[in-house]
Amino acid sequence: MAEMRVPEELKRLRAEILRKGSGLLLELINSVRHYAVAFVAIPNTQTESPWPCGSATLVTVNGGHYFLTAAHVWTKLQKFKYIGVTLVDNIDQRFAIETKHLIATGPTKPAKKEEGPDIILLRIPDAKLGEIKARKSFFPLGVKKPKVSVVAIEIPILLGAPGELATLPTPTTLDMVIQAIIANSTPRKFTKRTYDYMDGNEFFGAYGFPKSYGGFSGGGLWHVYVYLDPKTRERKERRHLAGMAFYEFKQKRKYRVIRYHGAKSISLVRKMLLKEKD
Repeated sequence: MAEMRVPEELKRLRAEILRKGSGLLLELINSVRHYAVAFVAIPNTQTESPWPCGSATLVTVNGGHYFLTAAHVWTKLQKFKYIGVTLVDNIDQRFAIETKHLIATGPTKPAKKEEGPDIILLRIPDAKLGEIKARKSFFPLGVKKPKVSVVAIEIPILLGAPGELATLPTPTTLDMVIQAIIANSTPRKFTKRTYDYMDGNEFFGAYGFPKSYGGFSGGGLWHVYVYLDPKTRERKERRHLAGMAFYEFKQKRKYRVIRYHGAKSISLVRKMLLKEKD
């Protein structure tokens, strides 16, 4: 079957979204950024300073509220009594959760870092939800990939908190920023032991891309579908949580290979959680 022809209006819209400094791209980023947080390792002693420790997506499953992140991020966080969570960029991250109150659900530890599975859900205690909801939103897992009956353009957006952008204005204050990049639209996809993976060639070190993707582990990969209303020709969007980053390989020329878990892996961890509740 022949591919649907992309209307000229949509081609111009794509060009505008991809233009450097595009306000339209910022709108699309903001439509998913409010689901993203970063973790701050809060030292157990006063002789150390806090430091960045990965990212997460805020999600809901069957009425519960969770951080969706990489399992190796959780392994690091368990060494600390308290975990800081970024609710607003560039503000002292004093919002903290006692680590022992987070309940984890996920597959067993991988044999090698890059092989996976490396994905986990952390149940957020109810007492901490009020302040998070005041600043952020939770994405419902289990929602099917949106179907658009007209031609749409797909913009892949990866969210994460690169450690290189973190600043330490005082010994006890760590300011962090959730960064967004336009990710590879044609990653290599494969499956291992029922978990799905994607390897994307992501640029680094220029044009606004980070030098290292350290800190993006656990960050969400979003697909934002942009289309024109058939009647009004207004721009509309739908979004889908398509994956989660968990490993970066060594640099190759102008890019790094970033390994993601795909939507199937996210669904498998959700099913584990639901099975525990039964």
